[in-house]
Amino acid sequence: MQVKVAPSSASVLPQVMVQQRPEGYVLSDSIRRGCETTFITVFTVGWNLIACPISLAFFFSPPSQNPITLLLTRLLPIMFIGLGMLLVVYVARKLLIVSAFEAAELTLPSWPLRLGERTNVTFRQRSRWAAITTIEASLQCAEVVTYRVGTDTRTVREVVWEQALASSDLTNGQKQVEAQWSIQIPRDMQPSFATMRNNIEWNVVVKLHSPRFPDAESQFLLVVLPEVVD
Repeated sequence: MQVKVAPSSASVLPQVMVQQRPEGYVLSDSIRRGCETTFITVFTVGWNLIACPISLAFFFSPPSQNPITLLLTRLLPIMFIGLGMLLVVYVARKLLIVSAFEAAELTLPSWPLRLGERTNVTFRQRSRWAAITTIEASLQCAEVVTYRVGTDTRTVREVVWEQALASSDLTNGQKQVEAQWSIQIPRDMQPSFATMRNNIEWNVVVKLHSPRFPDAESQFLLVVLPEVVD
């Protein structure tokens, strides 16, 4: 059964998709990483299809007598093509992570959480062929602010509170990881909320290290109600 958190009358809560199972409430990282990979892949293909031919046409155009124009027609194409190559490398890295690691899951016994509440969370992820040697995790509270400067829209994300969770060294390398941590939302911190311009996000962030693959990072968005546990 799929459970979608709806906004309350007191505050606007972030929309989080949760799956209720016999073992608890399960968050999956598959939607976030799928959307992220698809977006950057489409953007990279579009950039290289449009920017690279135009850049090459400018680069091989007849030289201008104006030194500034000559510099721009030679320097800017190199910058645009270089950016396209960097995007290709970044996409290749993302696709390698997606192909090497299955979607991660985080299970909680109760949902949503409240200020001051302590609970246990269980993380599970399986590698298709990468040997996992280290797992690291943290509980983060971040403020996300969106504002306009002229016609540009900018978004700034700042982690305002973070607590490192116990890390584990898997000396033999494992293909399947399961870890459990005890987390507590501080009583004096802000609860979750989401508006057009300002968000408070609570996340459990998990990183898996593998010697021959890029690190796989998973983020699980939590919902923290504006209620304080006694």
